[in-house]
Amino acid sequence: MNVRTTLATIAVTAFACLTGCQSAKGTETLTGSGIGAMIGAAVADPQSAVVGPAIGAGVGYVIGDELDQNRAREMSSHGETHDEVGPLGATKWQVRSFTTVRPMEPYVAKFVEFRPDGHAITTTTTQDGKIELFDESYRVVGDLLILNKLGYLINTKYRIDGQQMILTDPGFSAVLWRL
Repeated sequence: MNVRTTLATIAVTAFACLTGCQSAKGTETLTGSGIGAMIGAAVADPQSAVVGPAIGAGVGYVIGDELDQNRAREMSSHGETHDEVGPLGATKWQVRSFTTVRPMEPYVAKFVEFRPDGHAITTTTTQDGKIELFDESYRVVGDLLILNKLGYLINTKYRIDGQQMILTDPGFSAVLWRL
């Protein structure tokens, strides 16, 4: 690689590291990719220039995901409240459709209340009339809705269009209606 390409790679990496992403997973993936690109450029081997960013992105993804999960565990275990509720704080939604890759118990009605303290309370009425409550922490970072409870973390894209909210994730999709 020539000096111009190396300098351009370093500049792009520095910019990416400084601007970051919406979650630690995104930021660390981007940072790892940039570091891998710099190492690949320094080696001056065309194959390293391609493989370096890919390996760096993979390592960064794993590190960032662990950072997000640690923060979620910390928030859940301390009952911590926060101010990262975005436009969802103090809103209530009815689930209109929910599609998942895993089998799910059928339900009659499902509502989600996003409280201003960072807790999402899901109320589900089952087919036999039982009411189930589920409390989990949430935060909004850009277009990501991050839901967590001890033992799991979900980063899902969300979009509000008028009275409708659409959630998209590799494992599920949902459409909710604002009440």
